[in-house]
Parts: sequence; structure tokens; C-alpha cells
Amino acid sequence: MGVQRKNNDIMSWVCNSSILLEKVKYQVFKHSFSTKGRGRGLGTYSMKLLGETCLGGKVDFTSTEAEGTIFFIRLPKNGQD
Repeated sequence: MGVQRKNNDIMSWVCNSSILLEKVKYQVFKHSFSTKGRGRGLGTYSMKLLGETCLGGKVDFTSTEAEGTIFFIRLPKNGQD
């Protein structure tokens, strides 16, 4: 986990050593998608919805063998993108 100010943005991220399969990468922000079973799948969907729609930021992730999976949110420091 981490937080960093970068130019006029605030970046926050969370890392995991595992990597996402290609078929999962395209679905990770979909409502009700989960690799853990039924009744789940709101976490990344909510993160994307709130982070981008309500806060005007950018939510995304990278997933590589070298770095694992990193989910991040970039928020404009002044509240505008």
C-alpha cells in the first residue's frame, strides 16, 4: 500500500504478488464479477464507479510477472481532472 503526491495528483495504490489471468483482466471492473464465487464482485466495480464518477479520478491496475498486480487510484489534488 502506498500514497504519493505526483504533480497535481494524489496517487494511492495497493499491490499483490499474484498476477491476473488475461480473461480476468477484461472483467475485473464489471458489476458482480468475482474469482471467489457468487455473492461477491462489488469491490473493484465500486472503486471504479466512485473513484471516477464521484471523485473525478482515474482507477486502473497493472498486472505483470515482474511487479504482480497493482490497483491504483489517481485523484486530482484540486478535485478536478
